Amino acid sequence: MAGLEAVVFDLDGTLVDSRQHILNYNRDLFAAVNLPFPENEAEAFLTLDRVALERRFFGQVDRPDVVEFRRRARYLDRLGEIVPAPGADELLRDLTYRDVALAILTNRGHSTRPLLDLLGWRGYFRAIVAADDDPEPKPAPDGMISILRELDVSADCAMMVGDSILDIRAAAAAGVRSCSVGGQPVPGSEIHFQSLSGVSDWLARGAPGPEPGQPFAL
Repeated sequence: MAGLEAVVFDLDGTLVDSRQHILNYNRDLFAAVNLPFPENEAEAFLTLDRVALERRFFGQVDRPDVVEFRRRARYLDRLGEIVPAPGADELLRDLTYRDVALAILTNRGHSTRPLLDLLGWRGYFRAIVAADDDPEPKPAPDGMISILRELDVSADCAMMVGDSILDIRAAAAAGVRSCSVGGQPVPGSEIHFQSLSGVSDWLARGAPGPEPGQPFAL
């Protein structure tokens, strides 16, 4: 992409593989509250922030048990279960070498920075916006707009890389181009790659763009 100055990454499902970690923690939470885990809505636990999840799945009567579980089973103690997605380390090093400003926009909360520290990635990112930092999580554009302001980069010189519709909608609402990664293209994304390695290869080829108005997948 000509004029690419900044790349904003989602975290879970994009840069890190945390699926089983997140689901197992929440299964333990539901067991502690004596409720069945809603397996048919498991995807919600991979995208929504904690406040939205608790509002959706727990009533006021459950609140004391939820608070007690979170106090007793510290989430931060389980971050070691999370691993980098294939190609993540190489892509972050490559973009840093190219002097592209990197940022994180995630619906993960207070564990975001400790996780980046654990992975040795904190130094890559010039801006980080997590769910606890901004009043409106994705798909609202607030976090993206805040990042663009902090990096002093215009929307047309930035790109969002994520794996969910929340990422793509947040980017679109802020006027930022988007790239989806994973098994299937996310509706609305302009570019799609099966893996982060595909993003690295695309950049190495000069980041050729699609025909105007036409999304493409590699």
